[in-house]
This record gives sequence, C-alpha cells and structure tokens, in this order.
Amino acid sequence: MDEQIIDYSDFGNWEFIRKRLAVDAPVETNFRLHSGRTSNTCFLIPNDLIDQLRISKGRYFSISGRIRILLEESAYLIYQALILKQRQKLTRTYQVQGLDLKKISCRIADNELIEMDIIAQTLGVSRSKLLAMMLELADLGWLEIVRALGMVRGTTSLNSVHSHQHLDILERTYKTQISHHSDPYIYGSWRPPVE
Repeated sequence: MDEQIIDYSDFGNWEFIRKRLAVDAPVETNFRLHSGRTSNTCFLIPNDLIDQLRISKGRYFSISGRIRILLEESAYLIYQALILKQRQKLTRTYQVQGLDLKKISCRIADNELIEMDIIAQTLGVSRSKLLAMMLELADLGWLEIVRALGMVRGTTSLNSVHSHQHLDILERTYKTQISHHSDPYIYGSWRPPVE
C-alpha cells in the first residue's frame, strides 16, 4: 500500500484535501512473525486452577505447552461460537473481584499469544480470563469430550485466524466475527476423499 503524505502546500487547495481525507481506504498495521519466536507475558489465574495449568492427566507441562494444548482443544468450541454466542457488554470483562488470583509469568510462542489476543478481544474478555475459561472447560471435562469426538485442531494445522469488527451507527449495531482456517484434518477422524 502506497503511503500518502500530505504536503503543507496541499492545504492551499481545500477541495483536494477534503477528498483525500474522506477516502474510505483501510489502514493496516503489519508485524512480521518469526518462526519459533516467543514473548514474555503474564496471566492472572485463579489459585484453584493453577494445578490445571501445569498438570493434565497426570502429566506435567510447561505453561506455554499447556496453553498451546488448550488452544488446540478449545479451538472448535471458540470459533464455532459455542462458548459465547453474544457479548453481554461493550467493555472488557475481567476476573471476578475477590478471587484468589496468582500471577503466572511465562514465555509463549508469538502466534499463540496473538491468537489469544484476537479471541479475547472478540469475546470481550481479558487474556487472563480467556485462559481461565479454557482451564475451567478442561476442569469440567468438556475438552476431553471434544477430544473424544475428534474435534481437536492439529498442532501444526492452523493456517490463519481472522477477526472482523463492524460498528454501524445508523443500524445501531456492533458486530464481531472470528474464524480460523486450518488444514482439513480433525483429530482421528479425517480421511482423504474417495475417488
């Protein structure tokens, strides 16, 4: 996209400037991801879910490894809008006040951190609350059911995540959409088409 810079002399011609400012050209910001790169971050997690973050089915995981597994196991629940079909309010929802929260710091893959940010923004929750929601789904056994049904995204099958927000003042609506595109493989059940 060519960058348009308005020269001071352009302001002499108001009609020209008005047309340039009124153009509905989308603005993009780009960040180049590097393979294997990680970022340091932290989460506030309810103390009763800490064990769920580090141990699953008797196995110990790194925090980043567990987050990757939680994203894979809950992807279809999130992207098919089974967790939250409608935002209840415009502001972001955080953890309930009065919870015994513990701050957990970890390094996490950039693409997983970005995916969490996109999901959290679309659902209208904080990143910490999103992680707590996924841990609660695991604690309740929902993610095990999802895995048994073969609806788990493969570790390397995610290709892209898309998020779209639309505010329509005339219609008085605010819509958010989120989708993910992955290879056509559902854990344990995909078969190549028969010719």
